[in-house]
Amino acid sequence: MDGCRIGFARVAITPDEAGGTLGWGSLGNRAAIPPRDPTEQLHATALALEDPTGQRVVLVNADVHCGSPALWEAAAARARVEPSRVVVCGTHTHEGPGQRYGGAMYTLFGNASPRRVGRSTRRLGSLVADAVEDAVAALVPGGVAVGRAVALDVASNRALPAWKHYGDGDREAFLTDGPGALVPDQAAIADRCRDPRLTVLVAQPDDGARRCLLAWFAVHGTALGAGWPNFSADLWGFARAEVERDAPSTVVGFGGGASGDISPLPLDEDGAIRAAADGRPSTQGRELAAAVGTRLGRTVIEAAASATPAGFTLGVAHERWAARSSGLPAPLSGMATAGGGIDGMTDLWPDVEAGVEAPRYRARRGRARSMDDPQGPKASIAAAYTGVPLPLGPAFRVLAPRRLPLHVLRVGDHAFATVPGEPTTMAAWRIERQVQQASGVGSASVIGFAGDYGGYWVTPEEYLQQRYEAASTIYGREATARLTERLVALAAEVHPGS
Repeated sequence: MDGCRIGFARVAITPDEAGGTLGWGSLGNRAAIPPRDPTEQLHATALALEDPTGQRVVLVNADVHCGSPALWEAAAARARVEPSRVVVCGTHTHEGPGQRYGGAMYTLFGNASPRRVGRSTRRLGSLVADAVEDAVAALVPGGVAVGRAVALDVASNRALPAWKHYGDGDREAFLTDGPGALVPDQAAIADRCRDPRLTVLVAQPDDGARRCLLAWFAVHGTALGAGWPNFSADLWGFARAEVERDAPSTVVGFGGGASGDISPLPLDEDGAIRAAADGRPSTQGRELAAAVGTRLGRTVIEAAASATPAGFTLGVAHERWAARSSGLPAPLSGMATAGGGIDGMTDLWPDVEAGVEAPRYRARRGRARSMDDPQGPKASIAAAYTGVPLPLGPAFRVLAPRRLPLHVLRVGDHAFATVPGEPTTMAAWRIERQVQQASGVGSASVIGFAGDYGGYWVTPEEYLQQRYEAASTIYGREATARLTERLVALAAEVHPGS
């Protein structure tokens, strides 16, 4: 199609031996085994794009907790592609294998020994590199298109208490003019305060024999629950099976979106599990993963049907961002990360942060969440914590990532902005609007879990409430604002008129 080329490949990345899963901390399975069910197998899907000017980019969606520098750099080196031209995104499955990130926290406090994590990372890096190398080698004339569809009855926002503190009508604007307006008014408010849009990039060779779909959606990969006996792609495996059952000549790979505060469980406005009128199971397990995954698969089919591949142009901008250089405080983390995964205020957070009086620690009693909650409680790093402030700031300065990879990719009239970690719904919506304006495109979307794991990315309003997501933010109250500034600057570089 007018000098454009596309190539794609998929490689199985399921661990070949027992090991620890990453995503549940110490509550996860330390001896997960390879799955027997094909639906649960883990994959990396790579899509290589080349426009008529010779610009090339490779996107990888993989069934891992998050993209990481180790996977990203290995893939780029093997395929002889500049790292700035490679984007590696994870599904955030909590039943995936452990791997190294730019920071050391997950290596030290995750669910496997550092030695085993290192071995797993080397194996994963080699397999992801295989997928990228094969995709580049498979480049043939073809085109792409971006499609979107709305996925209902699949997810709920677990952090709505923090939304009550938005001023200037932010919540109302989200529900009337933003993504929340796409969900029917009669739906539960926790189902409406999320981004229901599924974005799919459709790539097809000119001969039309096969096609590749890369899809991104905002929901946590936590449907199976902690302690699941084997490695698993979680709900994403069921989504993949649904798509490929409908279209056997299609290869599909999934990635995450604005998933930071989004659970696959049906929740009420206070974050408690409710019985869903839509029939979604209200407990974690295979039934929930199958129900949510199957519905997402059908949404992918719908989104792909609305997109007709055609010729395209590319714009790519990249930065290895040093967060501290943006005036952010020393990396810190609240109780949810350092003290046991409990929502609420904490003395592990400093009394004064960024010149703002911080809320004080409140009694832990009554704030612990049940094991059915998809994001808590995690085992405490400070197991003997008794309410006495601990000097964790210096430790997190060492453990946190020093530089985070950022990408803004323009494919035709759509821009993708990557976030190295878990953006919440409102944070991602603010990023999306600014990136779309700066890049001069008709539409934009945020890809989460990309490049490296830098924790949660929340709004300043959410941060001051110090619920789970905010307490797991390691760069402070203004972190997302500074991240947005960098992504906007990159977006300006991919503007068609630049």
